[in-house]
Amino acid sequence: MNYGKLQLSFILLFIMTVIQLLTSLFIVKKSWLTLTSLIAMGLCIGGIFYILQAESKHKH
Repeated sequence: MNYGKLQLSFILLFIMTVIQLLTSLFIVKKSWLTLTSLIAMGLCIGGIFYILQAESKHKH
């Protein structure tokens, strides 16, 4: 499996989620959108760590 492309997808998704979080905080000012952005950021970070762990297991 090509983990590099999957990791790049999670990183790009994380960047878009950060932009969404900043938009929800400073422009829209909706608390539910901020909460969902934080949850999405957590899932992206979890996915990135999962991929890094899978890559290290695959190399050994």
